[in-house]
Amino acid sequence: SYEVSADPQRYRIRSGCLYTDFTDGITTVIKKDGEEIIRYDGAEEVMDLVTVGGTVHMLCMPEGGPGFVYRIDGKEMVAREDGVLCGGLDVSGSSVGFCFECRSKYYKVIDGKVFLMEMEEGIGEVMDVALYDGETSVLAMTDSSPDPVIFRRGERLSVKYFRILDIVSCRFLDTDSLC
Repeated sequence: SYEVSADPQRYRIRSGCLYTDFTDGITTVIKKDGEEIIRYDGAEEVMDLVTVGGTVHMLCMPEGGPGFVYRIDGKEMVAREDGVLCGGLDVSGSSVGFCFECRSKYYKVIDGKVFLMEMEEGIGEVMDVALYDGETSVLAMTDSSPDPVIFRRGERLSVKYFRILDIVSCRFLDTDSLC
């Protein structure tokens, strides 16, 4: 077997290198520029991958199952069968983090340590949570505004939009954009 997937979502370029992931339903293989660098038991799809100081950080989802797994160089660091990822991996200096939701609570993970996020007073429906440059951003509806509000660094930023259609969902795309 060549251990290469036909799925284009399993290919990504990071720092000029091509990373691929492949599973045969039993093991998962990560390659860098065609050379195997990581192999572990379990069938997973890599959702995001970053490299920091020679280590490979990955957010993975089990094939055909719920939840996610955060891995460093293939080693399982955090796994939640009932967790839902909010965005991808964030690199701030030498730290790597991400956010997830589990049973209506939101968490952030920094360097493999899990922290419960405390939501500000007045936050209603949370639309998205993300880490950017190590800072937590929350996109939510509030009791005091008909528009979504971004909470970041203790500040509130109202997100104005045209009311042609109701917003069904809204998420952070990158450090400067909303969808």
